[in-house]
Amino acid sequence: MCWSGEASTALTVAGFGVTAYAAWKKEPAALWLTMGFFSSMELIQALSYPVIGQCGAPENKALSIASFIHIALQPFFFNLLALYFIPDEIRRRIQKPVYALCAVAAGITIWQVMPSETYGACAQHRGMCGPQFCTLPGNWHLAWKFPLNGWGNDFAGNPNWLLRLFPNALVAYSLAVFILPLVYGSWKIATYQYLMGPVLASQLTDNIDEAPAIWCLMSIGIVFLVMKTPLRDIMRVHRWPLWPKASRQTPGSIVHPAARPD
Repeated sequence: MCWSGEASTALTVAGFGVTAYAAWKKEPAALWLTMGFFSSMELIQALSYPVIGQCGAPENKALSIASFIHIALQPFFFNLLALYFIPDEIRRRIQKPVYALCAVAAGITIWQVMPSETYGACAQHRGMCGPQFCTLPGNWHLAWKFPLNGWGNDFAGNPNWLLRLFPNALVAYSLAVFILPLVYGSWKIATYQYLMGPVLASQLTDNIDEAPAIWCLMSIGIVFLVMKTPLRDIMRVHRWPLWPKASRQTPGSIVHPAARPD
């Protein structure tokens, strides 16, 4: 393993430091709350290293459960960030139903770790599938095993191409994180998150249980680039076919970041 608990600790401190500084500077809450949320995942990972591979240890189980809960809640923060990059009027109009859909996605994701007599246990070809909650060593970072139920076991090889898009069967999570922002117009940040998240993570390891943890590891850097580089302006969307014409903004009319409500 190339990564370590010390490296995760350093990244955690850096992430919370950026979060605190951004909050102190009164940056938009959508940015620093998202940074703080993903820094908390890195804290969980840092705490997991001393008990990594000890699947019978209560500490390992507790931290693995915390990791899963964090994953289930991620749609809220991905969409919090995505909503920041669309016009204020549109954001205010749609944010409640967006967060309601995130709550549904979180509930379904948590249900997928509940035992099911109907669906049985998850198949081993699915990412993060295991008999119990456990954090294990990956190729160079840590990996997760969760006792997912068997709903969606056949998606990977299903004749229906739509189902094959979800080989790990985390359908509600994927729709909320990547498709929902596309629907309401925040397509730039959704594309950026997809390419810099799961796509890049899959190129950095061939371990399907490790790739999600690598994505979480990289999320601090992904959000930092959006906060502190010209990407922040590039990610803004001014027009979208589904928006009312009166709500569409020209690039010169968009509200300055400092004036946006948190």
